[in-house]
Amino acid sequence: VGYFVNLLPMRADLKGDPTFRELLRRVSATTLDALEHQDYPFSLIVDRLKVVRDPSRSPLVQATLTLEKSQRHEELGRGRFFFPGTKAHVNVGGLLGEPYYVRQKTCQHDLDLIVEQSGGTIDGVLRHCSDLFDASSMVRMVEHFQTLLAAVAANPDIPLSQVTWFAESERREVVRNGTGKRVEAEETACLHRMFERQSRKTPQAAALRGSGTTYRYAELDAWANRLAHRLREFGVGPGDFVALCVGRTPELVALILATMKAGAAFVPLDPDSPRQRLQLLVADVRAKVVVAPSPLVPLLREGGTPTVVGLDDLADASRTVSDPGPPAVETSREDLAYVIFTSGSTGHPKGVMVAHRAACNMLVSRKSSGPFVDGRDRVLMAMPFVFDAAVGETFAPLTQGATVVLADPREELTPMRLAERIVRERITSLAAPPRLLGSILEHLTAEQCRQFRRLHTGGEAMSPELLAHVVDRLRVPFYNFYGPTEAGIETTRWRCCPGQSVTTVSIGRPIDNVQVHVLDSNLCPVPVGVPGELHISGDGLARGYLNDTALTAQRFVPNPFSDQPGQRMYRSGDSCRWLSNGTLQYLGRLDEQVKVRGYRIELGEIETALKDEPAVADAAVAVQPGRSGEPRLVAYLVQRAGQPLPKTDALRGSLRKRLPVYMVPAVFEWLHHLPRTASGKLDRKSLPAARQPDEVRTPYVPPRTPLEQFLVDACRRILKVERVGVNDGFYELGGTSIQGALLLSTLQDEL
Repeated sequence: VGYFVNLLPMRADLKGDPTFRELLRRVSATTLDALEHQDYPFSLIVDRLKVVRDPSRSPLVQATLTLEKSQRHEELGRGRFFFPGTKAHVNVGGLLGEPYYVRQKTCQHDLDLIVEQSGGTIDGVLRHCSDLFDASSMVRMVEHFQTLLAAVAANPDIPLSQVTWFAESERREVVRNGTGKRVEAEETACLHRMFERQSRKTPQAAALRGSGTTYRYAELDAWANRLAHRLREFGVGPGDFVALCVGRTPELVALILATMKAGAAFVPLDPDSPRQRLQLLVADVRAKVVVAPSPLVPLLREGGTPTVVGLDDLADASRTVSDPGPPAVETSREDLAYVIFTSGSTGHPKGVMVAHRAACNMLVSRKSSGPFVDGRDRVLMAMPFVFDAAVGETFAPLTQGATVVLADPREELTPMRLAERIVRERITSLAAPPRLLGSILEHLTAEQCRQFRRLHTGGEAMSPELLAHVVDRLRVPFYNFYGPTEAGIETTRWRCCPGQSVTTVSIGRPIDNVQVHVLDSNLCPVPVGVPGELHISGDGLARGYLNDTALTAQRFVPNPFSDQPGQRMYRSGDSCRWLSNGTLQYLGRLDEQVKVRGYRIELGEIETALKDEPAVADAAVAVQPGRSGEPRLVAYLVQRAGQPLPKTDALRGSLRKRLPVYMVPAVFEWLHHLPRTASGKLDRKSLPAARQPDEVRTPYVPPRTPLEQFLVDACRRILKVERVGVNDGFYELGGTSIQGALLLSTLQDEL
């Protein structure tokens, strides 16, 4: 006849970490107050509150509790007869009744818990929306609920934050899945020592190919030895930093090895970074020596660095000397190997100090799991060396006898050119961020893909659709890696095999000598399926942040799960959950850090740069999808009173003097004010959607000359749009700063 139940929405007050007894008192008071208004229709509450309706869910309330007290069969003790799945029977006057299950195809809410009290027992049914939850998740939820009820009944005065709500057996399972295999590492294991060992094994094998030249292991080792002695002449030694402002060339690889052979830590810097940023980073690191291309030497000397050496001068002075062997410098795995600068939320980049122990642990783990590469492999290195992943993808091959092929710096922006190099160089192993990897495979035939022996990805979240596309093209193992710079390149690893059906993309299990913990805000483990912040401990941890002890103490906290004094764990800021198969799923960030094309970006650093502009009173930055689905940075700005509104090109140009090209927003939107929450904080969820290119286009003007036709075709190809007019703005068409750099590279090559 109808559904006559009136929903009574209530909110539980959990402020102050109450005990269960106190929570019970609060809920009782809330319930009694709510019952005073139980006749007020729920639909009117929704209307009066002007709730924004979402057809995918019930307004205001997504989980309900229904309590029924049955009197009809209390004397029979058969209340559970009326619940599905029961085997109870009812005998009334010789008439035997048994349940007949009718499948319910709809659920009023995401979760409905129906509880019936009858005959001295309490029985319950949990109904759920099958589009949101699977049956195994609901079984776990019921078990957790039962465990929680037993715990608070046994001790009602325990604070809720300390209540154990999943079984000890599941806790042990979570700990077991979060603990990587223990593998003993050599006390003297260092990146350069591992390379030297391989060089002695395969001196004549091809180690490195770049700039049209192939270097054998013995040649590369001797070159690095000569450079190391030259660095020692400049006073470089243990505890020092050497800043390498050099592009992805064989010289850079030799300098990295030389720096470590001299006992120092290398600091890779992008020579294409804005000058102001380069000077800032060089000043931060206080490098003993800075190596840079000749045009940058005068600029870097302005920053007061004691020794700035031209790349050509250093290389020429070292290449002619016979191999003197490595310098007599003692290094251990506790010494720093490198410092990688990442985006900083305060507007200032932060340097992550990584010791040999952390970097080598990843290499040892890959080897113990079965060699990822061997002497048959040719590995394409297409990442900038300012990524820590580039360190792993260079030294993993160089410590296993494989060949590293360096992509031209301009090729990393062009999937088609990378695909051509893959075929030309007979590449067997490739690592790239998910979107770039998918684009590269689109330019390879099925026959060409057969030369791969394995593929790796990481650096950003991967969608199930993209994974299915990649796996469909391959017949080789595919690996998804996860690991922040602060945790030694690689923390977890997931392998997807050909033909494997996957609906959820996992980041896998921890690698050797690493432990991961999914914890709540009280640093308590959470059960399978429940989101929490990922914490990382073990041999992969970085030492901390350069010149920032406060941030180091904030992010690297004492490890409460270790019985060894002084052990730490890193708070990643990543939201994850355990899956039922014992692997981890990445859910997103808990702060304003984002990943765009594999680049780790703190939105706060861009916002700080924007607020320094004279015409900008306030600023916010968000990531939104463009027309093709590619993520793009959108800046929302508030004009400063009394200042003229700047042109977008001028604003973008000003930012390029301070920020790397991948951190410059593609779209600028001016607002009267930024949306704020009741507490005055920026409400990012209420920022309006940025305009799409079609909304800001100028009247179409076709190309009139061969040069205009060439430029239009290049823009169409890069932006993937059907029509481009000669008066259309590149960024107004949806272009990003990365695509702008790609366009410039294309024009330089083809004009």
